[in-house]
Amino acid sequence: MSNTTPLVTRLIELYKDSEFKAEFTQNYLKHGASLTTIDNEYTLAFKMINNSVATATVPALSSVSSHKLKRILLSISSTGLSFEPMKKHFYLSTQISTSGALEPLFILGYRGMRYHAAKSDLVDNILCDVVFESDSFTWLGNDTRPLFSSPSSRENDDIVCAFVLVIL
Repeated sequence: MSNTTPLVTRLIELYKDSEFKAEFTQNYLKHGASLTTIDNEYTLAFKMINNSVATATVPALSSVSSHKLKRILLSISSTGLSFEPMKKHFYLSTQISTSGALEPLFILGYRGMRYHAAKSDLVDNILCDVVFESDSFTWLGNDTRPLFSSPSSRENDDIVCAFVLVIL
């Protein structure tokens, strides 16, 4: 007798779906990823689903149908974004659509935006930082780098703003 719930069984079946994994792999190969990296991304994708916790207002990712999970995972893999939590390229959650259906919710993070911008041939460098109360920051207009300096410790400061500088 198995203690595996139907939800876990469905996720295991999706994980073992060789056709799905092959398409996921092909997506990352197009971005130059190694097979080891792709295997890691595949595992991380399912960890993300498994670690998603339901709240009072948001169901867990594991509650989303296998068809919709495949679609969102293939969409993400086709962009080359990483499922590595420390990279914070994106966030996955769920939402209830206006028709009442449970849908996966993809939120692109600034690091994911930065990843895409850096992969373009137009961008030479991207600088970004958060400005705290104790920092010295002067905005000099759209065509000039801001003047910015920061003390070594700012742990009790409030955030004032953030900035991104893209060098083409």
